[in-house]
Amino acid sequence: MNRNWLMQHISRHLHTFVRRYPCSGGCPCSFCARTDFTDTCISRDILQLFYQETGESRPVTVPSLFSVCGTCIYALVPVPEEEYVIGPVRLTIPTSLKYELAAGKTAKDAGWLKTIHVCELEVLITDILLIYNLHHQEILSGTDILLYNCGDPEIEEKTQKLFSDLAFEQRECGKSHNPYEQELREFSSIEQGNPDLLEKSLAEDYAGEVGKNPAAPRQKLRHRCHHPGLPCRHTGRGGSRNRLHFKRFLYSENRRLHQPAGDLTAHQLR
Repeated sequence: MNRNWLMQHISRHLHTFVRRYPCSGGCPCSFCARTDFTDTCISRDILQLFYQETGESRPVTVPSLFSVCGTCIYALVPVPEEEYVIGPVRLTIPTSLKYELAAGKTAKDAGWLKTIHVCELEVLITDILLIYNLHHQEILSGTDILLYNCGDPEIEEKTQKLFSDLAFEQRECGKSHNPYEQELREFSSIEQGNPDLLEKSLAEDYAGEVGKNPAAPRQKLRHRCHHPGLPCRHTGRGGSRNRLHFKRFLYSENRRLHQPAGDLTAHQLR
């Protein structure tokens, strides 16, 4: 087996260090394709730190994930006569691990942490399995690694789902919204009391989309209170005549869409 190629492949995939330690105690070898990256997390060897901090017997029998100061993650992968250490990496979603080491030199250095590659846990596990299963007859699965290294699987699953939902909601921020010029035309038509111009502005086509309300009840309430205030501000600038045009336009639109007119009563439209 071409072990050097395997180390280089995983290093380029995860953009971090891959180390190989002989179980006989010989000199380890290391590879990292990033010339601008250094692992300054600890002052002594990472494998030595793991066994000293955890008290585990060397070598471990199952691939082990461990974090240093809760910030950066390493993976220890045992194979016949050798041990591989992958890392450091950072995970996209915080994950509670069985082994949490506290003896980090620069693990809380914000500048250094920014240089560490961020990946999903599934991506890291895929590379762990690549090393382990190439060297063993018995095939290990990703679930096996999760059950051995992570906390309560049910709690982990709920945590993963929570963060996934949050990430999905936050994608709204990255969408292209309706152009600012379109909103200017919309509000200026309200200020002028011109329903035809307002309808034309609302019918415009553009690449973006109108932002949606947040799911959180308190934030949604703030948006509902704030958004009507914008057109009302512009109707106020236009004077009483233009306010009447705008109210009539809203009333006709609500009737057309078979929606209740809300607070726009017949008395208010006189």
